Amino acid sequence: EAHGRHIIARMNPFLRLSLLAPAALLFLGCGEKVPPFKSVDPSTCSVYAYAPGNGQLTTWPSMDYLEEDESTFTGYRFNITTERYGVLYDYSNFATIATEGLRQIDGFGINAAFWAEFSGSIDPAKLPKADGEARASDPIGIIVFHEDGDAELWPVQLNVVPNTESEGSLVSAFPLRPLPARSRAAFFVTEALSEAAATGCVSRSLAMHERLYEKDDWMKRSRTALEELGVVESTDEIVVLQPFITQSIYEESAAIARDIASRPESDFQLKLNRDEDCQPDPATPEYTWCVAKLEITDYRNAD
Repeated sequence: EAHGRHIIARMNPFLRLSLLAPAALLFLGCGEKVPPFKSVDPSTCSVYAYAPGNGQLTTWPSMDYLEEDESTFTGYRFNITTERYGVLYDYSNFATIATEGLRQIDGFGINAAFWAEFSGSIDPAKLPKADGEARASDPIGIIVFHEDGDAELWPVQLNVVPNTESEGSLVSAFPLRPLPARSRAAFFVTEALSEAAATGCVSRSLAMHERLYEKDDWMKRSRTALEELGVVESTDEIVVLQPFITQSIYEESAAIARDIASRPESDFQLKLNRDEDCQPDPATPEYTWCVAKLEITDYRNAD
């Protein structure tokens, strides 16, 4: 269903019931047959580099980087460690941005680029140009799931950056408007990317193939949404599919604002003892130099 720039897949009652009843969905999924994986040579076909456990960061987003945490607004928190991702050692002190800084965040950004690494060269000039429209024909993109379960194809800008170290390519999709906060979404790449690949071919990795057919509610829903939106005709055409959750951005700010509003005005007044905190300025005796104190609250703690 198209609404101007928006392409939305209405969720049918059966799928909505399935998401509300995971046990039923699991029962239905037990009979799904996983097709055999067709391995290809990365030198003759651009292969998605996704391989959890190899210590590399080859894709963004991925739920692999999050752990469940009931204390957050989304129920998740970043957990990226140098033990799991040894490539971070190459970034020296900057690695703490991933290992410590991201620990404060409960999901992926709402206005950041999402990317995937492939072997071989991919020509950015052969990718569709952004025009503000969401197009099912784009080989790379993002789908967003709304609270009612409907899936919407998001307008994006596509790009490719060569990876000089691996001689591969990073393909990316940048959302042209912010994604909704605390929402389920999915980043995808389809076989249509083959037209831009120097090899004329793109392929999923073994790990991605296995992940596609996991008994996971949101992976199954994402696969179905791509078909309903007309992005693919079947799962066979999916090369990358990474469901993810976006971070909360309002709740903490609202909680801080409520706390500030609840405090008496005296909490925000400068504390000054003229006898102890003030002294004449030797350079300009007509002026008095004072150092006042202000007590502040660090809202980064657990409370």
